[in-house]
Order: sequence, then structure tokens, then C-alpha cells
Amino acid sequence: MKTSFKTSFFSLKKNNRGSAALLMGLFAPVVMVAVGSAVDYSNLLRITGKSKAALDSASLAAATELSTGSIDLDEAEARARELFDVNLAGVLEGQQQAFNFSLISQAHASAPLDQPASDSCNLGYRDFEMTFNPETAQITTSATITVPTTLMSVAGYDCMTAELASSASYRANENSDTKVEFSFVLDVTGSMGNGGRLAALKEAMTTSIDILLPEDGSNDDRVRVGMVPYAYSVNLGEWHKDAVGSNTASASSANECVTEREGTNAFTDVVPNENISNTLYETDSALRRFSSGACPGVIIRPLTNDRTDLLEDVDDFRASGFTAGHIGIDWGFNLLSHNFRNFWPDASAPASHSAENVRKVLVVMTDGAFNTAYYDETTQGSLGLARQQFSVSRDAALQFCDLAKEEDQNIEVYTVAFRAGNSAESLLRACATPDDEETGETYFFDADSNEGLIIAFQRIVAKELQVFLTQ
Repeated sequence: MKTSFKTSFFSLKKNNRGSAALLMGLFAPVVMVAVGSAVDYSNLLRITGKSKAALDSASLAAATELSTGSIDLDEAEARARELFDVNLAGVLEGQQQAFNFSLISQAHASAPLDQPASDSCNLGYRDFEMTFNPETAQITTSATITVPTTLMSVAGYDCMTAELASSASYRANENSDTKVEFSFVLDVTGSMGNGGRLAALKEAMTTSIDILLPEDGSNDDRVRVGMVPYAYSVNLGEWHKDAVGSNTASASSANECVTEREGTNAFTDVVPNENISNTLYETDSALRRFSSGACPGVIIRPLTNDRTDLLEDVDDFRASGFTAGHIGIDWGFNLLSHNFRNFWPDASAPASHSAENVRKVLVVMTDGAFNTAYYDETTQGSLGLARQQFSVSRDAALQFCDLAKEEDQNIEVYTVAFRAGNSAESLLRACATPDDEETGETYFFDADSNEGLIIAFQRIVAKELQVFLTQ
């Protein structure tokens, strides 16, 4: 027996490749299930996070429409579900493209988002529900997200689910007489052409306009919206000569864009006047060399309640050029400034800063650091990104932000950093109205995805219409 055992033992020892293969064969399914669980769980968390944002957005928008009377309570659940479908479709479409394994077959991809409670498992949701609490004017939406598994299916687990809920409330009729003026300063620079960013901005603005100025005209008497698309500069269109004057080289520019003004009134809201020194804006020679490209194609839109004009402007946004964000902030402020009331048409004249029941809101958005300025030849260069331009544009932007935040201006400044990087985030945090620790009100938003940009804009407009996300 000893001889036989030794022979067998040493034979097995020498044949260690076979034993390793045997062990691998025994543990491979365990390893695969463990790895598959980690992959599938990570995928579930990613989808759940984005789906929660989509549900939050639906809750806010439905509560907003209830608060303005554009829908009634009987219509609210269908409207919330419709909004959730729209928001979630973009999330799941991107997920299908990024996670295109066998779990997402053509059948899955083409299946409806709202899934029946059955043994099948598609990428989508089921059990959508909305409830309303009349005492708190709060709506609560909920849904179950369903996500097919990949490697976990080997162990017989074909589906993972997550329960989501979101609540939003509004102050019913509390501020029905309050009027709101919104000025959106929007980055349409070249980098916005990457990764679907411009499409996300268009959707964010379209959704915001739909909330602020519903098709039924229910907000027309209390809400006006203005927009300042910016890149190398801002396009003033018919107001160009009023800003630069008739006796300057700028007036003969090949385009209608303006850069900064210099001197003692560089960082004031004194209205341009040919008879007052240092009040006129300039069209830099660097811009005059171009008939297009350096001048954004969409003209500044002063305050209006014409949703058609606003939506047409948004549709015309094109991505091009560098980032002179301080110029955009300057003119975004000018849309709201009481001193500029005679610069704009009567219908677009901003209300007085001291007017009762008027809220003024400046929203500044960028996807990167400000990097272009024209104040003098040293900073101008030849439209190159000289190192000092970053600091010059940043410093100027902060001065305009500080001007807008002065107490007597009565302006709330919101900022949105859209996949923007640390430098831009730091700038926009400093630019925004400080967060209110007591109430939890937030004025800086870090949107790290296309969906995040849309949600940030919806939260801003919902808050200013007295609608609040509560869960």
C-alpha cells in the first residue's frame, strides 16, 4: 500500500498541470458569478442614479405645471409618466449603446419602457405611480427600474430591480402676483459640439421654456425670458450701433458683435451713451477680420414672453469659437439691469430693482474655462489663447458677477458648470449667489453629464416658480 500510495502521490505531484486545470474547472463558475455580480451591480447603480434624476425631473415638471394651472390633478399622473418616459428614454438609449452585450437584444432595445410585471425582463421600468397630498401640495412619483443581467444569468439571475421614489411640492397660489425675469447666459463655443453637449443644452433650454412659458399662455403675464449666447463675443444685432456708437471704428464692423468696454465704466451698468466717456462698447479688430465664426449666429434675445421666438433661437444654436464668458455675463446682467430699461424695446425693458413682487434671475452656464479677452493688445494677441487671457477673462467675469450680486440689484445668480473641469467650477462657485445653509437653497450646480445639465436647469426654473424637490 505504501508503494502504491507513494507512486500515486508523486505521480499526481508531477502532473500539477492537470490538478490546476481541475481546480480552475471547479472554481471558474464561482469566479464568473462573483465577477458578473460586481459588473451587473455596478451597471444597476449607474442606471438607477440616472433614472432617479429622470424621475426627479418628471416630479418637478409635473408639480410646476400643476402650480401654474396648465394641467389639473386628473391629468397629473399621465403627464408625470409622459415626462418620465421622455427623460428616461435618453438615459436608456445611451445605456444600450454603451452596454451593447447580449442582455440588450434587439427585442430589448425596441421594447416599451413601461414593462408589465412578468417573468420577462427588459431594460425599462414598471409599476409607475403618482400620489398627491392636498395639504402639502406635494406630488410623489415612484417606479421600479428593471435591468437585465449579463454574467449573473449563468447562475439563474436574469433580472435586477431598484425601487425609486421622488417628491416635489409647490406653494399653491402663494406668490401668484410675483413676476420673474430670467436671463440665461449660454455657452455655444466650439467645445459644445462634442459629446452631445449642444443637444443637451438645447433640450435643457427647451424644457425650461416649456415650464416657464407654457403653450397655453398661463405664465405670459408674470414670466419673461432673455438669452445671451456667447463664444468669442456676443451678437447684439440691431442694438449693435447703440452699444458702440456711430463715431467709432467699431461701428463699421463686418459683424454685429461686441467685446468689452474699457475705462472707468468697464464694470458698471451705465447705459452706453456717445456723450459720456468710457460707456461705449467695442468691436475688437480681431473680430472685424471675420465676417462669420467670431460672431455667434444667434442674436441676444432681450426679455420676452414669446416662447416661439425663444424656441427658434435655441434651435439655431451652433457650436463655434473660444470662450469669452465675461462678455456673456456682462450682457446677461444688462438684460436685467434697471439702468438698461431704455436701451431695450419697451416690451423688453427690465423692471426696477426696487419693484415689489419681482424676482430677477441670472443663470450662467459654461462647459469650460473662460479663455478669451480683448481689453488691450497684451491680452488680445491675435485671438490666440495667451496664458494671461484666462486670468483676465476670469477676473472680469467675477467683477460682473459681484456687480449682479450687489444687494440693491435684487438678482439671484445661478451658475451651472457643465462637464467643465476644476478651473471653471471654481469660477462659477465664486460667481453664484452663496448657498443658504439654513434653507438648503443651492445656487451652484455641477452638471457632470448631459442629463445632469437638463436636471440643473429644471431645478432652477422650478425653484423660481416656487416648486421644490422634497425627496
